[in-house]
Amino acid sequence: MARRHSKMAVNLTLLNSTNASSEDYVYDYDIDDALYDFDWMELGPSLCVYSITFLAGILGNLLILVSVIRHTHVKSSPVNVFLASLATADLMLIVICLPLKVFKLFTYTWTLGLFNCKLLYFMQSVSAIGSVINLTALSFERYYAIVHPLKSQYLCTISKAKKTILVAWIAAFFLAIPVLFAQIHLEVGVRYKAYWCVRDIDNPAKWRAQELYLLLIILVIPSVVMSFCYGKIIREVCQVVRQRSNLTQNYGKPR
Repeated sequence: MARRHSKMAVNLTLLNSTNASSEDYVYDYDIDDALYDFDWMELGPSLCVYSITFLAGILGNLLILVSVIRHTHVKSSPVNVFLASLATADLMLIVICLPLKVFKLFTYTWTLGLFNCKLLYFMQSVSAIGSVINLTALSFERYYAIVHPLKSQYLCTISKAKKTILVAWIAAFFLAIPVLFAQIHLEVGVRYKAYWCVRDIDNPAKWRAQELYLLLIILVIPSVVMSFCYGKIIREVCQVVRQRSNLTQNYGKPR
């Protein structure tokens, strides 16, 4: 379905008269396009990119997880605990969502049912939100480790990092719930009944609110928090460099 959006003008078929209400319109599709029309000039590059992303993503993220699990000197750092969590988020996206996305490229309709329709976009949101929360938590850890090194000795421990990751993933699953209501399993077709897995196009206020919601929790709020943390880190590093420069210049001068 997604691959033919450029060609697909959503057809509205009037069932009764010209004075019928909007409820008398149904979404239709071309059964021949749905079964036999494959534009490989469009599908080929997308399929290659998806395949490369799948293989590289699986290999790279598995290597990160293996490194964290097998090597104690890596596992002893809270930073690498967060990196392992980020790798898990990427694997979740690659293993669950990417195959469904590839399948969607080759079909004009959605044949995998309501559950997989909801699962695709829910897990996609969970992965994105989980990654952002982990990155935000990592910025806090770096902030305390550099700006408040004494506090970080008891605040930035592996035990607390694991608890933070657990809370982050619980929050990610909870915050992704609204996408279940914005994404629908829409019945289409006049002669041949089928389904589309799309956002609620008959209720634009709903999906626009959901897009704004995701914009806030994935981009705006994390950007503000991380800008604060890394801004403080940059300021602290600049002060240390300036102090060392002054000490170096003053060293050896006669008093």
